[in-house]
Amino acid sequence: MEFRYDAAVDALTINLNDKKSAKTLEINKDVFVDFDENGNITSIELLYVSRYADNVQQITYQYSPKQDRPAKPEVPTEQNESLAVEPVTSETSA
Repeated sequence: MEFRYDAAVDALTINLNDKKSAKTLEINKDVFVDFDENGNITSIELLYVSRYADNVQQITYQYSPKQDRPAKPEVPTEQNESLAVEPVTSETSA
């Protein structure tokens, strides 16, 4: 897992793994989520982070040992009409 802040474009990218993105969903104008070919999240990109974060120069990481977790939530799909998000291609989200 990797957190990367790019000050030149004020964007924070959270890469969860090294899998290639097959689909990108635009959650809103500042948040994009990438999925692999199996529908698993590969990365999250937050734009204009300094608008929302108190201090973009400091990231705190805290690890908590694995405990009982709830069942894995359903991965958003185009068939799931309850989500108000529109898919965008990787080319348009760059």
